[in-house]
Amino acid sequence: MQIGSIGLATTMVMTTSFANAQVPTRREQPSSPMLAAARLPKGWREASQFSYERLNPEAVAREIGKALSEGHQPWRLDRRTVAADCIMEFGIIKAKDVFEVAERLSPGEAPGEYLLNLPEVIAEVRVQDFNQVPIALSLRLIDPCENPQTTIEMRACAWRKYQEADRELNATYKTLLGRLVDQKHRELLIQAQRDWIKVRDSTAEFEAHFYEGGSIKEQIKTAALERITRARTNELRATLKDEFDH
Repeated sequence: MQIGSIGLATTMVMTTSFANAQVPTRREQPSSPMLAAARLPKGWREASQFSYERLNPEAVAREIGKALSEGHQPWRLDRRTVAADCIMEFGIIKAKDVFEVAERLSPGEAPGEYLLNLPEVIAEVRVQDFNQVPIALSLRLIDPCENPQTTIEMRACAWRKYQEADRELNATYKTLLGRLVDQKHRELLIQAQRDWIKVRDSTAEFEAHFYEGGSIKEQIKTAALERITRARTNELRATLKDEFDH
């Protein structure tokens, strides 16, 4: 999964001055009275919630590894590395730490705003030059399905829809399994579900392979997973209705 920079010139961000200050180390919270007192846009969190640390690439990779599922790699934003150990719960992003700065900004290279993509989270990270070191001042949750414009948002939206479909399927499957009293019948359903998972995954891979090498491949695969999963949910719901609810 790749990530790139994106211009967000229309976004208003509250910042404060750190002139002649020292780079804060991890666990040292910078004083930000302007941020604390300001009425920030909905969804923004003050910089004081985040800790800062200058990290080498190996340290960045270790921290990213805590937040990402197996198989995901650290993302490079030009010569900057930005990562967040964060989760999304009930639509609220909770950032434990924002880690940035693997390398110093090159002369004349301006800081900017970027999209940070985790499996279920898209966050907009505002980066400002701080004694030639980029620091993340704010983190804002973005709803990727509200108005998806970038590949990152489209992928995240597709992933969210698939996760919703998967939760619905699991709930329906458990309900049906709980209604079966015969052990052999239960074992047959369990095996059928395992076989279905293999078909689901291989079908999604097949459909996505038409786009091999393209940036849209993962989005096609995720959309296929969602579609097949919802179809399976409908099948199990029909079984529940026909066999138990009539």
